[in-house]
Amino acid sequence: MGIAALDQLQELLRLMAPLDGLRERYGALSPRPLPGSPGEFDARLELGYLPWVYATPAWATAGDHMLTWRAAVSGGILPMAAQYSLFRVALEGVVVSRWLVDLNATPEERRLRGLGMERGDLREWHNLEVAIGTDDKPRSAPASGPRQRRAEREADLVRLGISSLSKPNKTDLFRRYMDGLVQGDGVWVYRMLSGFVHSGPRVLAAMSQRQVVDPEDPSEVLGVTLTASAEQTRVFTQMAVTGLDLALRELEQYAGR
Repeated sequence: MGIAALDQLQELLRLMAPLDGLRERYGALSPRPLPGSPGEFDARLELGYLPWVYATPAWATAGDHMLTWRAAVSGGILPMAAQYSLFRVALEGVVVSRWLVDLNATPEERRLRGLGMERGDLREWHNLEVAIGTDDKPRSAPASGPRQRRAEREADLVRLGISSLSKPNKTDLFRRYMDGLVQGDGVWVYRMLSGFVHSGPRVLAAMSQRQVVDPEDPSEVLGVTLTASAEQTRVFTQMAVTGLDLALRELEQYAGR
């Protein structure tokens, strides 16, 4: 990582200035959607409250990652590539939240999406407990572990006649819910940012290279440092902040604020 130019840091901080206001608006949301709102109408369906349960933490996680990025910038350090992982998580939270409370979907479609999120959540929780050896540990009532909760929910689905759930595919979500943030298909955003998350060699395509020379002998090259592209960093910062605002407005509409 390297020290960024002051004007670059100031521009990034300017782009992230709305974050505090966004967090205040998020904090003003009611624990449950207000009476008469689309979210309250969804909750009248059995298990129809789940879109709200999963959309709100998706947004909060996205915002938290951008606050972390702002803290790094405030410290004057521009990482080589770490911010791209923050951007991907932030934008994942944006598209997941938008997908769950999409008012273009029917209440039943949103319920299936919420159930799909819960199924994946319980599966991963169960797999974690199996991996660390706590799956078969006794629990005090009324607590129940993921294995029991998965069984109970599958029984609910059978009772409700639900045989197929909406599974959130990240590539598809970036394709469908980056509108207003990019021109055309948003899949390229997911593909590019994923290269950084997985430490793939293509991250070098987004890096600026600078030779490091021996100060006592400028003809001697000691190595090469890599820094993030200033323009790409600026673009993704703006994209993530704009996405947070857009997703929050949709949460507010869904909750009746």
